[in-house]
Amino acid sequence: MVEMYENVEKKIKTYCSEVGDTEIGGLIIGEIKKDGVILIEDIIILKQKKTGCSFEVRDEDMMDFTKNCDSKTLGKIIGWWHSHATMNCFWSGVDEECTKRLCKLSGFCVAVVVSSQKKWKSFNYRCMVMMKNKNDILINCDNVDIDTIENLAGIRFSKKKLKQEVDEKVEDIPMFTKRFARGMHNFVTYGFDEEEEQPLTGYKVCKTCSGNGLCPKCEGSGFVPIDNKKTSPTKDKTEELEIFSGVF
Repeated sequence: MVEMYENVEKKIKTYCSEVGDTEIGGLIIGEIKKDGVILIEDIIILKQKKTGCSFEVRDEDMMDFTKNCDSKTLGKIIGWWHSHATMNCFWSGVDEECTKRLCKLSGFCVAVVVSSQKKWKSFNYRCMVMMKNKNDILINCDNVDIDTIENLAGIRFSKKKLKQEVDEKVEDIPMFTKRFARGMHNFVTYGFDEEEEQPLTGYKVCKTCSGNGLCPKCEGSGFVPIDNKKTSPTKDKTEELEIFSGVF
């Protein structure tokens, strides 16, 4: 079972409503209680770039976060969260891979994806809990219910300060020049070459969403492989995994 303070729910709505029809994401702060219940105590956002179908956290921004964050908070990071704007709540291939890698690093990971209803007056969510057993086999529990509980010792926040935080940390990526699809540390470039901003060979614009990236068929990238294979051009992130190992 997963529980979440009601103020965390309000905080998610505030962050997401501030970015409108684009994505936003960050880390989950919490703990596993003695009775085995997972408690989500808070969420945080990092400096990031986002589009309507993705968000990206740069290596240097993650390193700055780990250097400046207190050890108590670092020790209570139990997973990651992100929004799908107006899309449905589903796990893209990038989302699943991100959760797997975080779980391999820490042995445990909670992932939450949310999507908007009525301009974030309410929202849908999907929660996944993944853990690694003694044989290093990943066990995945999807569609886990989240119960919202009263703020006994929960977070307090100012909507004004959250809006200022979004303005300071979140930056737009032009949708039709560069496309990024990233969870917290599985960076994948879809559709365009990062250096030359030219279409990658072997890909075509997704007809379902006309390239705007707002559909599950193209996993939020706006592009699909011509040969219909599900593989996507990836980059070696060995160095990045070493950076994240200090967090999870």
